Amino acid sequence: MAEVWPDRLRAKAGAMLQSAAAFGYFFAALITRIVDVASWRYVYLVGAVPAIFVLFIRLMIEEPKRWIEVRDRRKLAKAEGRHKATELDAFTLKQLFSPKLRRDTLVASALAFTVLLALWGATMWIPSVIREVGAREGLSGADQNRYATYAVMLLNGGSLFGYLGFGPVADRFGRRAAFLCFFVGGVILFPVTFLMASGITQIFVLLPLVGFFTLGITSGFPIYLPELFPTRVRTTGVGFCYNLGRIVTAGGVLVTGALVGFFGSYAKAASAVSLIYILGIFLLIFARETRGERLT
Repeated sequence: MAEVWPDRLRAKAGAMLQSAAAFGYFFAALITRIVDVASWRYVYLVGAVPAIFVLFIRLMIEEPKRWIEVRDRRKLAKAEGRHKATELDAFTLKQLFSPKLRRDTLVASALAFTVLLALWGATMWIPSVIREVGAREGLSGADQNRYATYAVMLLNGGSLFGYLGFGPVADRFGRRAAFLCFFVGGVILFPVTFLMASGITQIFVLLPLVGFFTLGITSGFPIYLPELFPTRVRTTGVGFCYNLGRIVTAGGVLVTGALVGFFGSYAKAASAVSLIYILGIFLLIFARETRGERLT
């Protein structure tokens, strides 16, 4: 996406790409509501259907011209004997830790870990939080499940505006400023919603705002990460940083489960994990600003 859209529209394109997640989660919750939670196997079956479209999409798309140009230039240089062995010929992952790219790789990986830990270690516990609050309010098990589904729909309804909003903010104020805005919003709204709200009704009112910041911030990655790396290592750099964050987050989610036992509450445990956004704010000190830069 970053390589095929014009530079002036790159941030907005990345935000549009990420906004598809809101539709996916929203419809997953809606399908769950339609088929009933007891039939969760059918939800997985429906979720597998979109994979069929990948076959057709693969036939329709072309390689980005930026990548083709870089590939052809290097081939031509080798053919003419003008190419000399350099660090650019090193294994791609090794290049990510060369002096020129090392800082960007480490900071981007840390940012991905921060965002994804809050996403999977805090936000994804929201259905359990709703059931927990519903039990205190005397709701039946069926009603707790129904309200949990509505909570996911509200969360992702709000996230759509966050996904789409990150791009214009990043273009107007810069990538770092956009991340900062969403980090601050997340670290404030999550505890306010789940520790200070008195009941499900108040939580439902605040959930779209929670989704705006805690899910919307993920739009920063298809915008920011491709801008950190040159074309020759872009896909590897983006994939490495984002998915290293996923791998580390997998262990962090286990910590969240332990916190549930420690605090005796899903709401308190999830709110504690959301404080990881403070680390994200600190990491922005070392992040490189890329607004206005052309892809190389």
